[in-house]
Amino acid sequence: MSTVSLSAPRDRISGRSSPHRMLTLQRGRGRQEVFVIGTGRFDLHIATEGPLSISEAVEFELETGFPAEVRKWRGIVHWTFANRKLNEAGIALTSPVPPELVIASSSSMRSSVRFPYKLAGKIMSLKDGKKSSAKTINYSRSGILLQTSAEYPIGDRISFEWYSARSQMLAQQHRSVEAVVRWASKESDSYLLGCEASKDALWCLSDTDICRKLRTADPRDASF
Repeated sequence: MSTVSLSAPRDRISGRSSPHRMLTLQRGRGRQEVFVIGTGRFDLHIATEGPLSISEAVEFELETGFPAEVRKWRGIVHWTFANRKLNEAGIALTSPVPPELVIASSSSMRSSVRFPYKLAGKIMSLKDGKKSSAKTINYSRSGILLQTSAEYPIGDRISFEWYSARSQMLAQQHRSVEAVVRWASKESDSYLLGCEASKDALWCLSDTDICRKLRTADPRDASF
C-alpha cells in the first residue's frame, strides 16, 4: 500500500486553476509529488508525476489541529488519465475528505467529482424496452452522464450496457448498470442524460469493483 502525507503548499500546476496543495506520495523506497485537483465528499482527484494503477490501494496522512494530530484514511484508485506532463488519478475514499483538504484544493465542495470517461454502449428503458445507442461523457461516485441518440424522459429507469476488460481479467466481459434519469437536455442531434446509479453501483464505470476493494482496504468503515 502506498502512503501519502501532506507537505507545505507550493505553486500551482502550470495551466491549471485549481491545484493548490502538494502532497508527498511514498511508494516503496521512492517518493513523488502529488497535487490536489478537486475533492468531493468521498472523492479525491489528484495529479502525480508517476502513474498509479487502477485498483491500487493508497493511504493518506494529514496533520490537523493543535496540538497536532495525524489522521489517516484509505482509498482505491478507480480512474486514471495520462498526458505529456502529469498523470491524473481518481481516488475512491473509505471516509469523507477532511475539511483541511477541501480548503487546500481550492475547489467548491461537490458531493462527487466528475471524471471524464468515453465509452460506447446501448441504453434501454426498463419501462417500455426502448433501445438506442449511447456513450458516456463522465461518471462520478453516484452517477453517469450519457449522450444518446434518442430521448428518454426524466424519471425513466434505464439500463446502460457495455463491454469492458477489467484489469484482473484477460477477456472482455459484458457489463451493465441500472440508473434513473434525473435530468435531460437536447444537444443538436443527440440528447444528454444525467443519471443516478443505484447505491450498490458506486463509481460504476470503473474497471475494478470499487465497493469490494474499499471494504478490503478498511472493513471498519462501511459509510461508502
